[in-house]
Amino acid sequence: MAAKIYGSRRALIDIDIDIPDSAFAKLLPYIQRYVIHGPRYWTGEGFKVFLVTLDYHGQPIDLGGSEMTMIWHRAKKRWEQLSTDFTAYKRKKVLDRIIRVIPKAELVRYKAILDRRVDRKDLRDIAG
Repeated sequence: MAAKIYGSRRALIDIDIDIPDSAFAKLLPYIQRYVIHGPRYWTGEGFKVFLVTLDYHGQPIDLGGSEMTMIWHRAKKRWEQLSTDFTAYKRKKVLDRIIRVIPKAELVRYKAILDRRVDRKDLRDIAG
């Protein structure tokens, strides 16, 4: 979703939300009816992350832990730590709501590291 907010023209696939690992236990009672996968440590698509996937009225939402996340650096061919700085965000208006979104520079940085086809398309669209 962040890529769309910054200018990607591809269809929205899911909404990714980073949360502190400790928040899972607190959130699960409130989101349990929407859970379709997890919570579990998941590896795929260039990530190793503690993850819960929700289906909220047909919209996939991934809640990912922020403390143990690893990202595959395609150029260096190795896993690297991916940290979330919850104090660094941009406020963006989405559907008449102001939400906190990853800063554009940080989004560009991790998409460049992943370097998947979808990331390269997002980077072209975001650059303008």
